[in-house]
Amino acid sequence: MKREIQAFRQKHLLREGWDLIPDLLPSTLISSVTNTFEQLIKSNRNPSTQILFTHNEPPEDTPPLSSIMTQWLNPWRWEEFPEKENCKILKHILFGEESNDWLLFQEILFMKQPNQGDFHWHQDMPFFPLDNSDGVTCWIAFDKCTKENGALMIAPRSHLSGSLVSINLHTGKSQDGNGFSFVQKDFNIVQPILNPGDALLFHPCTFHASAKNLTKLPRRAWATVWFRKGVKFKRQNAPNHPMWKDVKDGSIVQGIL
Repeated sequence: MKREIQAFRQKHLLREGWDLIPDLLPSTLISSVTNTFEQLIKSNRNPSTQILFTHNEPPEDTPPLSSIMTQWLNPWRWEEFPEKENCKILKHILFGEESNDWLLFQEILFMKQPNQGDFHWHQDMPFFPLDNSDGVTCWIAFDKCTKENGALMIAPRSHLSGSLVSINLHTGKSQDGNGFSFVQKDFNIVQPILNPGDALLFHPCTFHASAKNLTKLPRRAWATVWFRKGVKFKRQNAPNHPMWKDVKDGSIVQGIL
């Protein structure tokens, strides 16, 4: 991406908390990631289990993660898939000459399958064990996204409130039980229709959600989370995060790329 376009995108993202980039991916990258989806479905790589409770243990009656989505966290780890190379290509597309200033924190391939439940309003930042929110999520469609199949909904400028609470994504309530609830009427909610290869960029503190997929086909997407170099691990921000077995509180995040 040219430097002047990149600068404009960054200003818009900081002001509005989100941005839409049509046709972000070249056909070769769409084909490569689509092939990973197909191979994951056929392979013995099981989808992620319940990993979304980073502040408290899941309540006893919590359903499995598969009740709201099917996801594979960090498939770049598995050598049989080309995801590390795909992420490198995406990094250059997103950041261009500034690529060296950014690191990949996580990658997710996921599907919203028919009749999987609501993915309630939440921010990403409260799920991350990091000390600042100088980052961006890149959410790319791999099927046409519409209201009928639960396209992503965004609350513009909701990031201006900063990082608030970690949400139980099955219920929409805060994990710590403090009574927080997201109020949609306070924001001009947008739900863009996306074609395969279109990308939504949003700030880690931007509230977003997706409703039930009411069609008979899955809705696939590729989400990558990027932070500027220099971000550090901060345990109190996500004390149950699985990364704690491998990292030290206060250490600088190295990232995947």
